[in-house]
Amino acid sequence: MWMRAARAGDALAYERLLAAVADAIRPAVRGRLTRMGLGTSEAEDVVQEVLLAIHAKRHTWDEAR
Repeated sequence: MWMRAARAGDALAYERLLAAVADAIRPAVRGRLTRMGLGTSEAEDVVQEVLLAIHAKRHTWDEAR
């Protein structure tokens, strides 16, 4: 729903989408990196890379799928 609205030009929906994705993946990334002996700053780097990837490829999102 948020991606559909964002692709239609709704900036607030896009902000909500990215915030929800970040909130959803952050704990998993932190847990994995902690088990690998890395710290919180590295986890935020990974989260930001995921958000950048979504941003870069959002034009390929297919509403029908």
